[in-house]
Parts: sequence; C-alpha cells; structure tokens
Amino acid sequence: MCVSFVVVVALSGVVAQLDCKPQLLKACDPAIIDGNAPSTLCCSILTAEKECLCGYLEDRAYRQYVRGPNLRKTITSCGIHVGVCAIGV
Repeated sequence: MCVSFVVVVALSGVVAQLDCKPQLLKACDPAIIDGNAPSTLCCSILTAEKECLCGYLEDRAYRQYVRGPNLRKTITSCGIHVGVCAIGV
C-alpha cells in the first residue's frame, strides 16, 4: 500500500513537471466521448500532451476519461504513439 502511494506521488510530480494541461483535452470530447473523428485541434493537443497521457491514469479526475474506449482510437487516428501505458483498457 505504501509503495503504491509513493509511486502515485512520484508520477504526480512528473506530470506537474511536464507542465501538463488536462483541461485542453476538452477539445477532444467529440472524439474521445462520442467516437467521432478527431479534429486537427484535438490531434495537436494530444500531440502536445502525449507525455502526460499515461500520468493521467493515476489521477482520479481524469482516469475514467483516459480509460474510455475511444481514446486509443483517437490517438491512433492522430498518428500518435504513446507507449506501453494502459490507455483505453
């Protein structure tokens, strides 16, 4: 339990250090929530935030949003490679 807490705190520090702006993801709501094709603006934002996306999994405020069924599809449509984090599962 303590180890998990330390990992979450460490990840939160990394996300803050990266200057992540999750509020910008709102522009991607039509794609991520409704499954529509992502806009150019959405893809630009996801590209800028791609280093932060895995960290959002650790934040209760964004976890459900990032684990939704359409995020991986949206990221793929934008041509973004995120890595090995569990986005969309």
